[in-house]
Amino acid sequence: MLLELHALEKIITASGRDFRFLVVPSKASIYPEYVGWTPLPSHGQGAFDLFREAQRHFPLKSLVPLEVPLFAGKFGPHRLYDPAASTWNGHGAAVAADALHRSLYKREIATPVIPATDPDDDLERQAFGISTPAPVATVRHLKGFHADGLGRTVIYGDTGIERLLPHLLPMVQGLDVIESGNIPSGRFEEDLRAYDSLLIQTTASTLEDLSIDLDALRRLGSALRRGQWDITVSVWMDRDIIRVRPGRAATAY
Repeated sequence: MLLELHALEKIITASGRDFRFLVVPSKASIYPEYVGWTPLPSHGQGAFDLFREAQRHFPLKSLVPLEVPLFAGKFGPHRLYDPAASTWNGHGAAVAADALHRSLYKREIATPVIPATDPDDDLERQAFGISTPAPVATVRHLKGFHADGLGRTVIYGDTGIERLLPHLLPMVQGLDVIESGNIPSGRFEEDLRAYDSLLIQTTASTLEDLSIDLDALRRLGSALRRGQWDITVSVWMDRDIIRVRPGRAATAY
């Protein structure tokens, strides 16, 4: 997964666009007092733990770290995760939005804090073995409040995306919201070239379900070469993107 994210990062940034990747930490990592003991997988590490370990050796510049600001924020006046919720509330999303803004502009942003408590949060349902239907991928087009900022932006996300949206609108000119873990979605025929910025949000528990279509990225690279700027994508064994270079490279080594 980290390799695909690095490839996506290089393709997007080589085109002069912004790319940011956000992983919503599990409630157990921020509020272990709410959750108690959580068993680890048989190999001893979860997907997010393995991702963090790989990130230390091969850092992804576009990653917006959220664990530290959220853990610090838990000692403030507001809960960031509700006791019966499986993901953050509006206050937690506001902390994440501030971290995103800092990564982009190196300063804080005053965004509205809109706490949201969903009566259908699924911790209780999970405890009693009641399955929650998987969300159907949808796309929404929202008008932002910022004429400049991130410009026209697309965000891919899962269950944590909804509470983040009110805090993103002050940063963008327009926001297309795609509730899918597949990038590109494969359903809505979104054209990544049409956006100024790309955001991906996922939760720590669903990180391993994130899917980046390498063939689609390669087609994007081909489309970029036919556009106003050029990049060269190096693909190993017709599967893994191992290098992305600005301009048209005639040789490889």
